[in-house]
Amino acid sequence: MPIQSRNVEFDVPQQEEEFLQRVDDSLRQALDVHDAFEARLARFKRAYKALPEQVKKTFPWDGAANIVIPFVGVAVDAIVAKEMAAIFSAPNFAEVQIKNPAWESAEKKIREWVDAFIANSGARHRLREIFHDSAQDGDAFVEPRWVEEKRLWHTFDADGNVIEQNVPAYTGVRFFTISSDSVITPQGYDSWDTLPWFATRHIYTWDELQQLQMEGQLEYIDKVKKHSVERKDRRYAVVQEAQGVSGGIEKTYTVYQIRGRFLIPVPGKDEMVFEELILIYSLDARCFLRKIYNPFFGKFRHLVKVPFLVQPHEVRGMGVAEQVIPFQELASTAYNQVVDAATAANAGIIVTDPESSIARDQTIFPGKIVVSEQPDKTKIIHLSEPSHALQLVVDFAGRMQQVRSAVSDYNLGLESTVVGSRATATGTTALIGQGQMRFNVSIDEMRVAIEELIYLTIQQEQQFRPEGTPLPSGETLVWPKEDPRLAIGLRIRLTSDQINREIEIQGYQVLFTILNEYYARFMQAVSLIMNPSFPAGMKLAAIQVMNASQTIVKRMVERFDIENVDEVVPSILMAMQAMLGGVNAAGGMGAPPGAGPGGPQGLPPGGAPAGPPAAPGGGGVPGGAPPPGGGPIPY
Repeated sequence: MPIQSRNVEFDVPQQEEEFLQRVDDSLRQALDVHDAFEARLARFKRAYKALPEQVKKTFPWDGAANIVIPFVGVAVDAIVAKEMAAIFSAPNFAEVQIKNPAWESAEKKIREWVDAFIANSGARHRLREIFHDSAQDGDAFVEPRWVEEKRLWHTFDADGNVIEQNVPAYTGVRFFTISSDSVITPQGYDSWDTLPWFATRHIYTWDELQQLQMEGQLEYIDKVKKHSVERKDRRYAVVQEAQGVSGGIEKTYTVYQIRGRFLIPVPGKDEMVFEELILIYSLDARCFLRKIYNPFFGKFRHLVKVPFLVQPHEVRGMGVAEQVIPFQELASTAYNQVVDAATAANAGIIVTDPESSIARDQTIFPGKIVVSEQPDKTKIIHLSEPSHALQLVVDFAGRMQQVRSAVSDYNLGLESTVVGSRATATGTTALIGQGQMRFNVSIDEMRVAIEELIYLTIQQEQQFRPEGTPLPSGETLVWPKEDPRLAIGLRIRLTSDQINREIEIQGYQVLFTILNEYYARFMQAVSLIMNPSFPAGMKLAAIQVMNASQTIVKRMVERFDIENVDEVVPSILMAMQAMLGGVNAAGGMGAPPGAGPGGPQGLPPGGAPAGPPAAPGGGGVPGGAPPPGGGPIPY
């Protein structure tokens, strides 16, 4: 639906001209710098496509080896597959934690809405583009945009005639990805969040401009009609080269959507104020096609940057292409030299006497029969010999690109090129787990960005559907009125999280089995110590065995980061002392047989000494404490 907002109005034409000039100057300055950045991104694209710099090499001879080893493409595709598996393999796309207790009952509905949105809005396909762009270029840019789509449907009228009608197709937010080379930012800033404005470049045909004007998203398109050009941005040129096509490009028009904070005059007043604006500007025609106040809740600019590897104090992130290109070029150069050296070594030059029957222009090929009256005057010269050092360079470049990108043989499902099949399963698992640490950094950045996209989607649901969002179950989800970040906590669920949780549960099950066995032996030892018929030596041995068992089990429990380990793994000595204290505190109750004031009979060295002999008529045993109150302890 068209954005319902107030147009930016000026009291006099001079104010609008001054504002237009400021915008034009700022955009042109940013584009001058962006031109070099766009060339850099085109180089990343060429590296991913494994396109050589020259279509045909002429050095060291015409048609020399011209192979590009696709390190960038292998690494990017592996990372995209890993992120797809991590994001989409979990049973539910997001975990929902309600921060406002009043919305506790909506938790299930919100989780259902998130899963339905990802499935029905086309977000899955857009997210794959996000994974690719961020891995290749260092950043992906996504705009969550509200749409009200219709589709053509044929039906029959009352007379049986076929009629056409537009029916609702999809209403809600869709994710639109914007390539990194189409995002223009001003220079001199250290982070994305501090930018006063940014622009996105959009290329339209004339028909598309007319449609946007009919939908109310553009105005005054006649001002740009004469400024059509053939599309010539660098990224598109690389795509055409990769596809082996050229030409046939339809005339297009380039406009820039600028979102940011600008100083503008207050209508009817002699003062200036900063406002968040959305501008559609044609640099060629030097005119605005639309200028409005930001209409969205919170005045959000609705363009989310998804970095692959955040660079501190830099607006742009770092991608795999930037990391791997030097090693791809090194490996490609060395490998081409290996091929050229082998070619030179295998294809020798024939040197013959002028009087030989071998003609000067005769073509030589494998299997050719050459007849010569003077074969001793014919020699073959080899220009080169295969070089083993060049192959070492190729191997070194391959290893270094793995170190830099963290995409190793194990991540690709291959055996190590160094260890091979000699690697143990335990060692390989440990290496894979260690390698995951580097990917977890990028995946965590991806998770935070996707969560922000979901929050911005919820905000537009609040704004454009205040009556509530219909759910597949037929219910309606009415969103809270406040910022969803304050009422709802979202966390994207990753497969690794799910796997880790299952492994954790399995570990606890094993631990619980061990503790059950320890508890059973603990109770047996207590029964033995409490039994007056057992000798003191056997009781001492049972205590020592239980102390040793407690030490081992306690260390195992500590590995699970469990608090109050002493409560989970009780000590036999502490238990006997606690029982003795409880017995002594109870009136008319005596101490356990064979126990002194400091603990049971047979305490190891360092324990409390045994008490005096039992009084006559008492129920104690020699060395035990007299029963309080003079009465015997019944057994």
